[in-house]
Amino acid sequence: MAVVLAFFLILAGFLLFTSRSGGFKDLNLYHSPGLNSFFFYYTNLGDGLFSIFLVLIFLLLRKFDLALQILLAFLLSGLLSQILKATIISPRPRDFFSVNDQIYIVDGLTLGGKASFPSGHTASAFALATSLALFARNKMLGILYLVLAILVGYSRIYLSQHFPADVFGGAVIGVLVAFCVFIFMDKYNPRLMKRSRKNKDIPGA
Repeated sequence: MAVVLAFFLILAGFLLFTSRSGGFKDLNLYHSPGLNSFFFYYTNLGDGLFSIFLVLIFLLLRKFDLALQILLAFLLSGLLSQILKATIISPRPRDFFSVNDQIYIVDGLTLGGKASFPSGHTASAFALATSLALFARNKMLGILYLVLAILVGYSRIYLSQHFPADVFGGAVIGVLVAFCVFIFMDKYNPRLMKRSRKNKDIPGA
């Protein structure tokens, strides 16, 4: 989890020394046709449908422990994100910036939603990545999962959907919820978790 800690420390430091608008513009500065296409599709890894798809895959593979971990982490992180969105008044970049202060919008991208904090896609991506990393026996693969989640978070800024603080909040929610679900399952269903650790077919084994 050193990758996650380093990510949090770097982003927290960045947020401390930049303004809301300045930090966004710094990370949203560079665009290219290739990156536009890549992030346009890649950001969907943080969509809830992708997590549900993986849950179904693991159920078919009879990896019920991992499927339950991902499902609970996804549902709880999504619920918490929606509660915060409804509670915290925080406009998205397109509404925050004035007409005279244009931001880059990727062609064909639908800018949905009004509330900005936290980033739901980022929360889902980190909940999924943390869940997979916790079950992975191969540490390098666990790191890869988390790096992929970080890229989902960046995609939300690149696509002008969220501010850096929204991504930070979503990442914290996803990681903490996934950890809590893992601890809960380990405490109340130890046989299942013990069997999962011995199962060499778990991703990352």
